Amino acid sequence: MKKIILALILLSQAVFAEDNIFIIIAKKQEEKKKYCWSLTDWLMTKKKIALMDQWLALHSSPNNFEFSLAGYEKKYKLGSATSGVTTTGETKTLDSGELAAYYKILGFTGAYGHSNESSSFYDARANLRIFGTSIQSTNITGFIGRHHFNNTEKFDNWYWGGSASLYLLSFLGVDASYKRYLSADNGNNSKLQGHALEPGIFLDLFILRLSASYDKEVLDWERTNTGAPTTTRETRKGWKYGIKVFF
Repeated sequence: MKKIILALILLSQAVFAEDNIFIIIAKKQEEKKKYCWSLTDWLMTKKKIALMDQWLALHSSPNNFEFSLAGYEKKYKLGSATSGVTTTGETKTLDSGELAAYYKILGFTGAYGHSNESSSFYDARANLRIFGTSIQSTNITGFIGRHHFNNTEKFDNWYWGGSASLYLLSFLGVDASYKRYLSADNGNNSKLQGHALEPGIFLDLFILRLSASYDKEVLDWERTNTGAPTTTRETRKGWKYGIKVFF
């Protein structure tokens, strides 16, 4: 009987020891896996680091304050359509200037322009850069502002819109902007609303930017001076050239 009990004790100890050995071996294998190196792991780690560096480069900038000053000249055709009758006038010229100031992603832009069709405007808007590190880099920016038209009639229109710039090379890129003018009443039985679209291309030379864009502005006038209201659509489209200085 004693021999049987002794055999059982030895057997249980052997099983227990075998379990301990298995646990120890399993732990060693887990530790080995932690520090095991492979070419796939190295490539994945390299890719993660590259993506982190790219994200950091796109969302950080050493410059908190940015400024730009620009001048433009636009040659355009003035088209007018009233009650289905369309007319196209002679070529006009619009000269304008623009000053922008940014603190990090927030900015303010002021502009003024005068045309030889006896019209002028001034404009002020607040900007929010959604993507990009600076105004002189690939970026997406939204804005809201107020535009004062001074033509045969005067209007103050709120507007919203956005712009985007994409660098194809370190010195060459394309950009585009869109504005939507909200309807405004001038208190003289007239309303004005419209939109503007401006795709273009630019060349950066150190602190200078040379640009060319196709600017199309569409304005809808609704007049109710006498009788039924009449709507006139004015279209100003043409090439716009500019030079901008960053500082």
